[in-house]
Amino acid sequence: MMENILPTLTALVVLAIGLLFAYFSLPLLFEQIQVWWLAQKSREWPSTPGFIQNSEIIFEGIRSPRSQPKICYTYLVNGTQYQGSRINFSFARVFYRTKAAEALAHFPLYSTVTVFYDPDQPEQSTLEQRHTGRAGGLLVALVVVLPTCLCLTAGIIGLTGKLGR
Repeated sequence: MMENILPTLTALVVLAIGLLFAYFSLPLLFEQIQVWWLAQKSREWPSTPGFIQNSEIIFEGIRSPRSQPKICYTYLVNGTQYQGSRINFSFARVFYRTKAAEALAHFPLYSTVTVFYDPDQPEQSTLEQRHTGRAGGLLVALVVVLPTCLCLTAGIIGLTGKLGR
C-alpha cells in the first residue's frame, strides 16, 4: 500500500514546489516584460526640458548596504508641473557604488535635462529611453522560471502517470 502512495506523494510535493516557484517568479517575469515594453514605448514619447532638484546616492540594507542612485526632477507639460525620479527602465535597482556615482554624473544637481514623458500619462517619465540589465533579467528568468517549469511538468507527469493507471 505504502509503495503505491509514495510516487503520488512525491509527485504532489514536486508539483507544490513548482507552484511555489510560479507564485514568486511569474510576477517578477511579468514586471520585467512590462518594464521592457515601457522602454520600447518610451522611444515614441515627446520630450520637454526638466530640472534636477535632487541627486544623491542612497544606501539600503543593514549588513551590506547597497547603493542606489536617486534623482528627483521637475518638468512642465501643458502648463502643469510634474515630478519624476526614473532614470531609465532598469532591471537592477541596486548598483555598485561606482556605478551609482556614474549614473548620477550624467545628471548633475540643478542641471537642465531632457525629460521624456508619456503623452497619455504625463506623470510617467524617464531621463533615458532604454532598458538596462537585460542579461541579468534573462538570467533571473532562467534561474527562476526553468525550475518552475521543470517542477510543474515533473509533478503533472508523475500524477497523470500514477492516476492514469
